[in-house]
Amino acid sequence: MVYFPSEVVDMILSFVEPEDFYTLLQCALVNRQWSRSALRALYRSEALFPGVNRLSAYEHSAMSIKPKRWAEFWWTLILSAFTFETYLPYAELLHTLDLCDLALLIHLDRDFANNLRHGRFAFYLRVTCYENYCNICAAVGWVVNPGISCLVCDSCPETWDNEQERNRYLGVSSSVLDWWAPHLVRLETLWYTMGKHLRVENARSIARHCPRFRNLIVWEWMESTISRARFDLDDSESDSDSDTGEEEEESSAGDFLLALRRNTLERFEVNRDSHCKPSMVTGLVAHSQSLRVLRLPKFRPELAIELIKSKSMQSLEALHFFLGYEKCPILAEPFGKWLGGCRNLRRIETWLYNDELSMLAHALNNGLVSLEVLVVQQNYEDNTKIIDAFYRGVSRQSNMQELTLNTEMTSHKNIFLWCLFRLRKLRKLNLRRMSAKLTLEEIGALTSSHPNLVWLGLYVTPALDEIWKYIVAPKLRYLHLVGSGDLHAKPVLDFIHRLGEQNRGFILKLKFSTFAETFTTVSEEDHRAISYALFDRLRGRLMPYREML
Repeated sequence: MVYFPSEVVDMILSFVEPEDFYTLLQCALVNRQWSRSALRALYRSEALFPGVNRLSAYEHSAMSIKPKRWAEFWWTLILSAFTFETYLPYAELLHTLDLCDLALLIHLDRDFANNLRHGRFAFYLRVTCYENYCNICAAVGWVVNPGISCLVCDSCPETWDNEQERNRYLGVSSSVLDWWAPHLVRLETLWYTMGKHLRVENARSIARHCPRFRNLIVWEWMESTISRARFDLDDSESDSDSDTGEEEEESSAGDFLLALRRNTLERFEVNRDSHCKPSMVTGLVAHSQSLRVLRLPKFRPELAIELIKSKSMQSLEALHFFLGYEKCPILAEPFGKWLGGCRNLRRIETWLYNDELSMLAHALNNGLVSLEVLVVQQNYEDNTKIIDAFYRGVSRQSNMQELTLNTEMTSHKNIFLWCLFRLRKLRKLNLRRMSAKLTLEEIGALTSSHPNLVWLGLYVTPALDEIWKYIVAPKLRYLHLVGSGDLHAKPVLDFIHRLGEQNRGFILKLKFSTFAETFTTVSEEDHRAISYALFDRLRGRLMPYREML
């Protein structure tokens, strides 16, 4: 199968009129020379409508032609997919494109929806496709598939700026979820876009009809706290906002979690943004014996205070806090000790969370010894006492396998190296700012002391051709080097030729620049030479520098 990069697709479409795009896409769907990635690039091509940002094809069509014509095009694709017996089953085609477009068309064009109710297409979608499944079933009239275990609702394009249109479409899924809950007897995972649209009734329906339900993943969950504070001074707005607050109270994260069967939720994630009330902690505590994965952005101090009041969660295995804007040093010690009491915690990931090193230092030095993965993406702590205490806590984690650190260096470099030398089970080591302060000999000693290392990330300033002689990790399969200065191909090629069968599939990422990210000092010729050597010797590949951002 031929792979067409998105750049090539954009070049092709720069010579294609918008009216001809539909013919081109239809030919691509029935032609075996187009890979799934090429179809995706074609579907979301910037060149489809010049001057318009990369959107979904439906959004482009809404700007250029009537939705009716877009619906007719979809129907043509459906018929051609079955008439020509294309190599892509239509279910695969739906995952390649946007099923969200199909759901929208069903709501916009009733004739289109009626056509979809009959024939083989309805059978295939009913059996195999889950995204927006409830919305489509409700609009078209299909019978829900009781075998569904994972349901994705509200998967609308992120690029929509029309809030009224978003809310009109998004409001459908929560009501339909209640409608079909009695049929979703095998449902285990619910992925929802906007948590504010989830209602307590949804949780009660899930608790009543879905005995296997255990995973709730929400893209964004913003409650009324922000808007209430913003309009506090306006009497009229305050009145209306208090009414809104009552509605939001019914659909708050805490009440939703409480309405589920207790100690059944194993995974609760809010991926992008959240502003939840302290009552959410009460909902989390209701699942303290079952919760294994917890991911929360902006975990504010008042939420931490409520969590400290409860017992440590012995079932918790993975924790991810990020984007904490409010500093509250007084909570670092009690919250850290609370984390230390979570004896089965195996993964902690933080990113721009205030006082995180102090919190982690107390956790790692007070009972927590089971950690296998620790990720500190970005940290600006400059107190060397706190940094030293954090690294001493890291050294106690004898089961540590993956370590990503972006902190300042310890008071003495020997403390930093001593901590890392003790982690004998390390398989992934990603060092950022600290590695720039290591000498070549120290890098060599560090890599050679971890025989199981398969993933290594280093920041090298300035770039030295000699560094390749000091990377001595026999099982290494992934190397990510970032830095500034000049890099030449010959030392890299010598390094590649020293690798053996145990390094097969080796992936190399290089990001060396001078003053700006866009000006690389690795020439195109060197890139080609390195890329060819990797593939020829190890069936490996070189990631382009533009993907380093």
